[in-house]
Amino acid sequence: MSDEARVEELLGRLRAGDGSAQGELYSLVWRELHQLARVQMADQKAGHTLQATALVSEAFLKLRGAGGGEFQDRQHFLRVAAAAMRQILVDHARRRNAKKRRGDGVRVELDSLTDELERRSGGLLELDAALSRLKERDPVLVELVELRFFGGYDLCEAAALLGLSPRTAERRWKVARLILRDELAP
Repeated sequence: MSDEARVEELLGRLRAGDGSAQGELYSLVWRELHQLARVQMADQKAGHTLQATALVSEAFLKLRGAGGGEFQDRQHFLRVAAAAMRQILVDHARRRNAKKRRGDGVRVELDSLTDELERRSGGLLELDAALSRLKERDPVLVELVELRFFGGYDLCEAAALLGLSPRTAERRWKVARLILRDELAP
């Protein structure tokens, strides 16, 4: 049985209330999510507090806390995982900003991933607020941004996860970028 078919089977067991399937599911998708996190964080300096393993582990803790039976299929699970990674990165930025405001103690440098996210987005917290506003109008656009920006998926992979054609995903990606550029403009 392929890993993808096995993931679908485990998700079905979770929906049916079999909590024992959760550990096996996480073992199967761990490698995929960890690889994505490693690629995103390849520029990170050693010794920083947020490592790829920590990002994936925290995402799984969030997903575990959410139960697990609500995942409709593999694509839905990966979309929710990308959203969890987004929230973890936003929380990390908030904690860092809170430390800066306190002014006491040693200033902790950000890892390069968060630096890149802030450089690309005009600020991770501002991006999060803009995505929250956009979600009220078009939740699919937000999922597309989460998969591309926070999940590290390319456009074709994100399209497949969302059940969109690559052409539709490309058009939606352009729309999302335009909206967010306007939202984040100084």
